[in-house]
Amino acid sequence: MPQTRSISEHDRVNLSQNKSSHDSSNREKIQSDSKPIPTIRKILFLDLETDSNIDLKKNRNGYYTLCNIAQLGWQLRDSDDGFISHEGDCLIKPSGYILHQSDYHKITMEEASKSGMPITEALNGLLEAIRMADSIVTYNTDFDLKILQNHFNRYTTMDQGKFPQLSNSAFCMMIHMANKYNHRKWLKLDRSYRLLMGKDMSDAHNALWDTIHLSELYFKERLGITNIPEYLEKPKSRTI
Repeated sequence: MPQTRSISEHDRVNLSQNKSSHDSSNREKIQSDSKPIPTIRKILFLDLETDSNIDLKKNRNGYYTLCNIAQLGWQLRDSDDGFISHEGDCLIKPSGYILHQSDYHKITMEEASKSGMPITEALNGLLEAIRMADSIVTYNTDFDLKILQNHFNRYTTMDQGKFPQLSNSAFCMMIHMANKYNHRKWLKLDRSYRLLMGKDMSDAHNALWDTIHLSELYFKERLGITNIPEYLEKPKSRTI
């Protein structure tokens, strides 16, 4: 069943104790070097899969306005080690529309109707993570955040909190990778992942798996950190 999840109180205590021990030894080393202790920030990584019968290349504004989110995935991670405190893997139940691009995102009407959740429930879960976040990282920021903003406006009356502010300062990994490799065209996520990580992605176009791979890219490229936790619960692989 698609869901949002955070670590349980029991796991939170155990993980916090382990993390505190790790942080303590790090702090002692930092203090011995007479350097300030780094501030741990909460980074929200997110990805979405969309569906529409509108051709994005021919009618970009129409696509942004009328497309539907088919799956929404996110992870809230600590900036020092990638520790995950909140995660969402939300398959959206179609309401008043049918899916047109199952060959692309591998989500069928049958699966979405049976196992999906209402879009309002998924958006409200994401807003919980947004309230805890200090920054947002996406792969294609302009695309993802415009569609999210449109869905917030269409489907929820809840206070969007920091979302507009965080959207304005969101980090776009696609732009960063294009600049790094001096590409004239935007690199797709799987191409960037192969270039930087030296291996292929798992389950491309699955929103939570794409979020995981985005996180790996960001931590390695921006923070020099590898071997971060992958997930709180393993995402379902999807084939049709």
